[in-house]
Amino acid sequence: ATTATAPATTKMASQAPRATAMLFLLLVCLCTPLRGVLALENGLARTPCMGYNTWYDMMCDNVSETKMRDLVNQMVDLGLDRLGYTYLNID
Repeated sequence: ATTATAPATTKMASQAPRATAMLFLLLVCLCTPLRGVLALENGLARTPCMGYNTWYDMMCDNVSETKMRDLVNQMVDLGLDRLGYTYLNID
């Protein structure tokens, strides 16, 4: 003997995960601030530390002062220093 409530129970059970997900999404939206993140406006850490690592070009082979100066000059010529590239890591 089948009961008439079995399909309705199955339908409600299949909608439970969707309702839970919608409730979670609603809570996330309500808890997320509408304006930007609170931070100091002192100009520090606007970008991560940016630089160039010589490993991929030289792999510790034939590292010289002349090559390092050429790399620095290329960084300046390309305008990378104005974009925040301030480091040349000699590896």
